[in-house]
Amino acid sequence: CESLSEQLIIDKTETDFRIYPNPGDFSRVEISFGTEHPLTGLAVTILDLKGRTVVHFEREPLPPGHHHLNLPDCSHLPDGIYIIRVSENSDWIFTGKYLKQSSR
Repeated sequence: CESLSEQLIIDKTETDFRIYPNPGDFSRVEISFGTEHPLTGLAVTILDLKGRTVVHFEREPLPPGHHHLNLPDCSHLPDGIYIIRVSENSDWIFTGKYLKQSSR
């Protein structure tokens, strides 16, 4: 379903937020995004559709520019839709959907 892989940009000063591959098995997922200002207090949170945090990790500060972040292996999670949020100092700056599908 095309709508499952839509990415949402929350802060219009931030650009090009992508989650790929999407859909996938969550073993190797990369997010990429551009930012016009340095990001400090950067965190990535993965939530299930009930809003429960299933993975949360913090990252080193990033300078302005385009960035690629590899997410930890989350292939142990059940198939379904997850929300990936990137935040800076607890303020969400990017939110996107990810469809986890195991290989069959």
